[in-house]
Amino acid sequence: MKPLALIPAFAFTGGDRLDWLQRRTARGGQVAGGSGVIGMRERAKQILEYAVAKEAADEEFYSHWAERCDIGDVKQLLKELAGEERHHIEKLSNISPEALIAEGKAPVEIGFLMDRRAGLDEREMTVLDVLSVAIEREEKAVALYARMREAATTEEALLTALVEEERRHKYRLELKYAALKSETDRR
Repeated sequence: MKPLALIPAFAFTGGDRLDWLQRRTARGGQVAGGSGVIGMRERAKQILEYAVAKEAADEEFYSHWAERCDIGDVKQLLKELAGEERHHIEKLSNISPEALIAEGKAPVEIGFLMDRRAGLDEREMTVLDVLSVAIEREEKAVALYARMREAATTEEALLTALVEEERRHKYRLELKYAALKSETDRR
């Protein structure tokens, strides 16, 4: 199978921006935060910071690859997704940590996960590889916002909307992936 289009090297998967939060909040694999209301508030704040950092990393990922992609409709899709991730940052920035503290219970564990394909040599990534990474990122976003919604006390509607938006992103990426894969397989 001939690669559809090679994308030039640039070692970025969005992990760098998330690493700082993981180092800041992880202790022995658990999210730091302590106990009591102050600990729960701090943990909720860290979860929101993680979500914002993830959206910012996703925006940067889409923008980066949109600049390097030579397939017009994929380039346009990546640009659109970058803009939508920027809107997610704005929405998340309006959520207070208290909104994630459900009835005095601690917020759910987020489970910091990195992209499975993060180890790929990006100098050899094809558009299909980029779309695969993007699909994985959207899957993680859906799971993140679904877990946040479970713990939320006042932002269920917003978090439900974010879950649905991320599902739509994933669907659009999957459609584009399937079309390009089919085209590549016919060659």
